[in-house]
Amino acid sequence: MSVLSLCLRIRINKPHRIKMNRSSYIFSLQNIIKAFRSNYFLYSIETRAYKSKPDKWSKRQILGHLIDSARYNLQRFTEIIHTEGIYVVKPYDQNKLVQLNDYQHTSDYNLITLWQLLNHNIITVLTTMDEHLLNKQIIIGNEPYTLDWLIKDYIDHLQHHFQQILTKLRKEFNH
Repeated sequence: MSVLSLCLRIRINKPHRIKMNRSSYIFSLQNIIKAFRSNYFLYSIETRAYKSKPDKWSKRQILGHLIDSARYNLQRFTEIIHTEGIYVVKPYDQNKLVQLNDYQHTSDYNLITLWQLLNHNIITVLTTMDEHLLNKQIIIGNEPYTLDWLIKDYIDHLQHHFQQILTKLRKEFNH
């Protein structure tokens, strides 16, 4: 699998368990934002910046990756809603973006604030869109999906990294 295909951050073989609607997506995002912000700062700056290996991301870099994901998905959601016809999702190079944006040396406050603002903007887009647009067709890697699927996948992606960061932080905090 190429680096670019990994950047889609889409787990194609993972079925989405529950059929959700626009309101449930908004509610989920609001809860993730609140929980993440309140828990992230419970740990020291050193813990948030710690890298277990040079080629592994720190918690701060994972948060930076979530910023990139939010940026790209905000653009995708907006373009899907306003594009005539089927939208083709374009991948991005997640590792290069984390490196180029130098998230490792960016303040945690700036990172969490930017991430939070981007997700609030995603909530605004979801709030103002018509519910029927969730069925709008998209293409990811030559496979058909819907906007609904992409939004659910974005939320799953956030929850995965939220748990990843906090689980790692809890382990380090307890040692």
